[in-house]
Amino acid sequence: MKPLWCALAVVAGFCLCLDHGRYRFMPACVTRQLMALRFLQHRQYGDQAAVSSAIARLQEKIEGQLTWDVRVVDVYIRRVLMFAESGAVERIKPIWLRRVLDAQMSDGGWSGTRPIVAAGLATPLCFTQSGIAFCVPRSTFHATAQGVPLMSLLLRNGG
Repeated sequence: MKPLWCALAVVAGFCLCLDHGRYRFMPACVTRQLMALRFLQHRQYGDQAAVSSAIARLQEKIEGQLTWDVRVVDVYIRRVLMFAESGAVERIKPIWLRRVLDAQMSDGGWSGTRPIVAAGLATPLCFTQSGIAFCVPRSTFHATAQGVPLMSLLLRNGG
């Protein structure tokens, strides 16, 4: 399991995933690395100062991703979720929440796609997890399973 391995490597001090230029990773991996580090933190495993430092670095990366990647697809929701879950609720910008709420479907769920251009097209042009494609946005379990805990965390924390 790559993200857990990477998190364990961070604790050991040699995570290539965080060493710029030596390991290429998809932007979505940052949230998975943060999840793994949070498991280590909850279990009090390894050097907790190193774990906390790595969490702070990943939070900075996620903050940057939320600023420049405005595609409100499941990874966007997961970024906001992990930001909240990792203790950075106060750093969540209102626009990020507005985007997540605006992306909620009429059935209460979220989609892994987001329309860009729909006017005049039988099938809208959408942002997807991997770029741009023609699609019909529908609620998906994966995206909704990230939106629901995000809303719960924010309610619990008075967000």
